[in-house]
Amino acid sequence: MRHVAERHVIAHVIGALCTGGAERFVVDLLCELKQQGAAVRLIVLSSRTDPVGQAMAKQLEAHGVCFATGPSARLGLRTVFWYGREIRRLKPSLVHLHTANTDLTHYLMRMMYGVAPRIVRTVHSTTLNGRWDKRLALRGNRAAVTIGCGHEAATSCRTLVTGEIATILNGVRFAWPMRDMRGSQARKHALGLDVERLHYLSVGRMDAHRGGQAASAPKAHDVLIRAWQRSHLGEAQGTLHLIGDGDLRGELESLAAGDPSILFHGVRSDVPDWLVAADCFVMASRWEGLPLAGIEAVGTGLPCIFSDIPSLKELGAPVAYWVPVDDADALCRRLRRFAEERRYPTEAATNAIRQRFGVASVARRYGELYERVLSAPLV
Repeated sequence: MRHVAERHVIAHVIGALCTGGAERFVVDLLCELKQQGAAVRLIVLSSRTDPVGQAMAKQLEAHGVCFATGPSARLGLRTVFWYGREIRRLKPSLVHLHTANTDLTHYLMRMMYGVAPRIVRTVHSTTLNGRWDKRLALRGNRAAVTIGCGHEAATSCRTLVTGEIATILNGVRFAWPMRDMRGSQARKHALGLDVERLHYLSVGRMDAHRGGQAASAPKAHDVLIRAWQRSHLGEAQGTLHLIGDGDLRGELESLAAGDPSILFHGVRSDVPDWLVAADCFVMASRWEGLPLAGIEAVGTGLPCIFSDIPSLKELGAPVAYWVPVDDADALCRRLRRFAEERRYPTEAATNAIRQRFGVASVARRYGELYERVLSAPLV
């Protein structure tokens, strides 16, 4: 990695510095790459941010990672012109694209400016069949390597991109302790939670899929809320905590209306505290790439209730209860089953997860890939 750092600037591009697994992964990755000696920069296309994004900005500054933020909250031609100027200013040897909107912006910039540094991209989702212009950009930006954040994500993009496809698992900077009974009790007290109740936690965006409704949203909060209501756990021993926000929040709050055991907390910058405090993590997703929230949960030592999809299987959770997608009745039964069993992973099993998904080892793999791409002749 030191060899790359001496000669090359590597610019990563994200859509916004806001709550999101891909965004948090990129920030952790850049801080670690910087520590390992790489000359990295971050280009943020949108000026939009939130409390989590503000915390990420402070993290970047603390690690000495320079970043530039786009001219407006909404992406458009103004963003493309600004992005082109940033690329010409930085003169990166390699541009690393994350998410479809960065691919489209880069494609339009190349058409306007004719600037064509080498490209690497990471695919953070298993659903890339979006608008025609974004599909065009994926094909038009001839990346040296397209990286899937998990095996399922890598497989999903094979018909949409050209060139080499590789898999490098997402990583997390585990800067908080693993969950144990004493630590969980202390965090519950600190967060003002009733220590006599079981606390189920779900973390994820409450966004629709292509303008749809909750019934087609990727995170399936609607299924979780219906399953919780059918379980009647809230009447005696349980509380369901939902961390996240998005355009579906109002619809979901209406669905949960009248149940005081379902709590919406919005965007939080203290998610690790909630992970340690929680008793069980729930992710009922219809699809995922390789979710950072899931990695953080299993790496904290939480038992998990997951939908039975390949990308969540990839997490290798030591204690997991599996549920068919969109099956509220099955999820209801798993919620109750955990309340009866209360199984928790061992410290050794959780340590193994942290070793597998630690961002330091992930960054080394990225560094090796950059070295290989930058040492290859231009085609």
